[in-house]
Amino acid sequence: ELDKLPLMDAIIQETLRLKPVGPLLYLTCLQDTRVGDVLITKGTSLITLNEYAGKRNQWFHHAETFNPQRWLNPEQFQPHSPETMIPFGSGPRFCPGRQLALMEIKATMAMICHYFDWQLVTSVEDIKEELSF
Repeated sequence: ELDKLPLMDAIIQETLRLKPVGPLLYLTCLQDTRVGDVLITKGTSLITLNEYAGKRNQWFHHAETFNPQRWLNPEQFQPHSPETMIPFGSGPRFCPGRQLALMEIKATMAMICHYFDWQLVTSVEDIKEELSF
């Protein structure tokens, strides 16, 4: 039954767009590659900020706004570039547990929705996030 919850899928996608599972990806360039005007040579190490793409208006309509509807009706919310999101990585190091993680998120959300009463919060303080090791 979890696969019949399109709004829940949209909420999960929207959450992952704004707060990906891993904030960084560490990559090594396997061949000389040109990105725009920049040549990245084979063997170069790169770090990508996964949150960056999801919060840019050039790739998502009102990117800073939490709006799951963008996943249900992408044609109404242009630009909409889901290919810029890589919350579970990409390429040969793509997270093999992606489907399991998404299934666990859905099951947990379904239980929380079933067992708890909900009410709308009208005032919210900004939460500051700090990344450290």
